[in-house]
Amino acid sequence: MATGNQNLTSDNLLRAGFVAAQADAVQDSIQSNVTAVGTTIGTAATSIADIVLIGSAATGNTGFQLRKGNGFKKRQIVINMGPGSAVVYPPTGGVVNNTTSVTLTSGSQAVFASVDLAGLQYWKT
Repeated sequence: MATGNQNLTSDNLLRAGFVAAQADAVQDSIQSNVTAVGTTIGTAATSIADIVLIGSAATGNTGFQLRKGNGFKKRQIVINMGPGSAVVYPPTGGVVNNTTSVTLTSGSQAVFASVDLAGLQYWKT
């Protein structure tokens, strides 16, 4: 059974036998201190990173849009450390939990997993 730090970092992947190019392609990307903005899907902040830390939100503007989840990376983790709730939108034309958005309260996080071939339907786990 695996123990310890199981993050998909380049160092961990290289120790597991991946070559550098493979490790770069597979590793988790992280973007911190994202400011959630906008009140609609069209004006929300977005990131293509695998792990996103929302550090703040503009007053009354708390939107974040998930990336399109196609390819081999079909999940995106969103952590809301901002002072208020953040509204998480699906990619344009998509849904999250069969709705148009979900809310993450301050201090909470969720894993969003893409479950369709188009990368537009997400489930919050």
